[in-house]
Amino acid sequence: MSAASSSLRSATNVYSPETFTAADASSLAQLMGSGSLGGLERLDLSGKKLGAEALRPVVDALGDGALPWLRHLNIGGNKLGDGIEQLAAALKAQMPRINCVLGSLESLHTATNELTNDGVIALTSALALGALPWLKVLGLGGNKIDDRAVESLVESGSAGTFKTLEGLGLDNVGITADGVTTMAAGLRDGAFPSLRRLSLTRLHEQHADIKAAAEERRVHLGFY
Repeated sequence: MSAASSSLRSATNVYSPETFTAADASSLAQLMGSGSLGGLERLDLSGKKLGAEALRPVVDALGDGALPWLRHLNIGGNKLGDGIEQLAAALKAQMPRINCVLGSLESLHTATNELTNDGVIALTSALALGALPWLKVLGLGGNKIDDRAVESLVESGSAGTFKTLEGLGLDNVGITADGVTTMAAGLRDGAFPSLRRLSLTRLHEQHADIKAAAEERRVHLGFY
């Protein structure tokens, strides 16, 4: 084994450079698929403004289980859109398994990625089957989602999904006051039992129900 190959295998963090392109994403996916990055714990591809097609090779590699020890994944600031459904489908396809795809993942940041309700609902349905069992942080802020996404999250949370979730980002999205009321009701009913931080759009800063529910549950609210 070459020194370079050995170094890659022992790498635990990969942060993409500012000039990261679709071609770079394809090369990264090849490395992932070859097992060269098998020990990776953190992958940051944020802020590259890459579309679903450019990110598809990386998503495919993730769905194939290329990074079994990955704990932190940041793909925010791209244009993945409902390409997240591709990852959700891969997560669902391998359930139930003891060594599930991305089974070590603790944080998933997808902010400002043109995700829609359908993408969030697909991801939530995968988690409801047991995918991402150790997820602690889910960042969904800045996406094209509204009350439908909140309803899906709360419904799954109330049914026992998201048991380990400590942080949920829903700021700068299209959630209305009714959606915030749904979230407040979910908190009161015991959804997201480990939740400690919830971020919402600044528009809802004076929403009485969510403030009361968060205080009861000792959840820190942030408005952005």
